Amino acid sequence: AKTWPALLMDALNQQRGGDTVWVGNIGISGFDTRDHIRFLETSPLLEGIDGVVVQAGINDLWRYLANEEEHIRYDRFLPGVTLAPPDVKAPATPAVYRPLWTRSRVIQLYHTLRQERVTPREAPKPETIEGIGGEEYRLRREKRAAAKIVDTLPELNRGVREYAERIRHIIRLCRKRGIQVVFTTQPVLWRDDLPPELAERCWFGWLENGDYLSIAALRAAMDRYNDALRETCGEFQVPCVDLSEMNGNPAYFYDDCHFTIAGSEEVAGRVAAIFGK
Repeated sequence: AKTWPALLMDALNQQRGGDTVWVGNIGISGFDTRDHIRFLETSPLLEGIDGVVVQAGINDLWRYLANEEEHIRYDRFLPGVTLAPPDVKAPATPAVYRPLWTRSRVIQLYHTLRQERVTPREAPKPETIEGIGGEEYRLRREKRAAAKIVDTLPELNRGVREYAERIRHIIRLCRKRGIQVVFTTQPVLWRDDLPPELAERCWFGWLENGDYLSIAALRAAMDRYNDALRETCGEFQVPCVDLSEMNGNPAYFYDDCHFTIAGSEEVAGRVAAIFGK
């Protein structure tokens, strides 16, 4: 009830004087615009909605910086993946894995164990598993604190160019299906003059060689992705809610980019204002 999609629903219904709008949250940790495209291409949820709000950028950025764009396995969310254990013969036409794909730890654990039985691989690292107590955030921050911090950004042209093209693809898919699409820029805690006590909240910025980018370099990279988003939305005359005024404000973020309650309220209010026009 305190996440920004839920608060957006509350704000929109207040604007309309009744409970007439439903807002669902299909965000999944780590998903980027590739995954949003797959959702728009395959999900049966789209049959019952009028519009989508896309907040993207940070996951596209880190996956590019770490050279992990093709290394992350989300095959458990693809159509055709069933919940049947591997010793049960699959049906001739596999069932589509429909939206139990939220943040259920039980479901995630089941699929991890099931996949290990099919194709054993290295066990997931503790800092990669989203938990209830937040232990993974302590581990992630410690990992950044112990790493070499560098200021030099890798070449971003390809990443930014491909990100913009995926935004175009999302817009075209929504228009083809008659769905309104609204984007937001990706706000972040990062800023050039972030004091050490706030920088300690951060854990993003890892590179393929194990080094981490400085906060200033991360902000410069995020600005380029956000610029590409704004330019692409302008190209297609699609609404883009600019959340850049939130950047660097510690009241809005508990880490690099995830929102506090105050941050969620700010995002919801700014997005609701777009729909109210």
